[in-house]
Amino acid sequence: LKGGAILRGLVASEDKTPLPGVALRFSMRRGPAISVSSGDDGTYEIANLNRGAYDLQIETESYFPITGQALRVTIPGGAEPPPVTFDVTLAGARQLRGVILDAAGQGVGGARVWITGGGRILRSARNAGRDLEVFTRVDGSWVIADIPPERNVIVRAAMGDLEADPVSAGWERPPPQPIRMTLKGTGTLRGVVVDLATGARLGRVRVRVTPDPYDGRSSRTVQTNAQGAFVLERMLPGRWMLTPSLTGYLPAEKQPADVVRDNETQVTLRLDPGQGFAGTVSTAAGAPLRYARVRVSGRPDGAPRDVSRAVNPDAKGQFRLTGFRQGTYQVRASRTGFVTDVMRGMQRGDENLRFVLRRR
Repeated sequence: LKGGAILRGLVASEDKTPLPGVALRFSMRRGPAISVSSGDDGTYEIANLNRGAYDLQIETESYFPITGQALRVTIPGGAEPPPVTFDVTLAGARQLRGVILDAAGQGVGGARVWITGGGRILRSARNAGRDLEVFTRVDGSWVIADIPPERNVIVRAAMGDLEADPVSAGWERPPPQPIRMTLKGTGTLRGVVVDLATGARLGRVRVRVTPDPYDGRSSRTVQTNAQGAFVLERMLPGRWMLTPSLTGYLPAEKQPADVVRDNETQVTLRLDPGQGFAGTVSTAAGAPLRYARVRVSGRPDGAPRDVSRAVNPDAKGQFRLTGFRQGTYQVRASRTGFVTDVMRGMQRGDENLRFVLRRR
């Protein structure tokens, strides 16, 4: 690519020893990733790079970026951009080993063991295609030799509907090894989401489920079906906080739910539609204006900034926007070729607005 930039640098350990044969990958948010390996002297070079920000990922196992190592490099634009030097300093991985047991204390073969936590370093390694997980041997033992140094991670283990309590494997205070984990039963979380005002069940609601407190359990997200229902199976016991969200409804407070091992917990979540603005848009002759635009804008009481949302009326000229807090708003109806109509100073919702737009 004519006019592209050159990216070069040295891949080395913390004591500046060159590291040959380390596979690096540089990826943009949009566009293909570019891979390169360090040479015998630890250096690498990529030519003809387009301008933009590239994220660094280490594809070679047993190496991780040290704390403080930049994980993003920016390539300048221009007809003849100068070469960019980006050195990469890596540290060797650490190892964790353990054994997975059943309720009788016997080793369980074929259980999945994986690592969570570790922040951006671990996410980067996963994005580079590194497994960071194993299956136990026949006697239940396992070893993961690709653990980032200087990072606190969580060890998880599961098999079918059984899962072990997460174990924290800190960097400064690692657990005694082998790490012994026992598979136990899990619970089921089942619920519905309803409209606070009408009680109607709401479909396509996003429900975020987070552990309380955070103890290594992973957050989960589920969406309600057309009947407003959702179910989450294989949930680790303990308290979880549920937060539903749906466009057109006010932000919801978190609601607790306690999951019990080998049992089903049922919850009902409610979303508040808040203030609503609804009505019709028509011509002077009474014909519905389907392709008009209705916008509600204003500032909720006590809010630092305005809010604004818009909608197109349906084939009957009807529109409805909900999810506004108490405040002062204006409602504007417009369409190309017609005189815009605005209702100002509205301090409460109104479900019977009528806009009549006249041609210019």
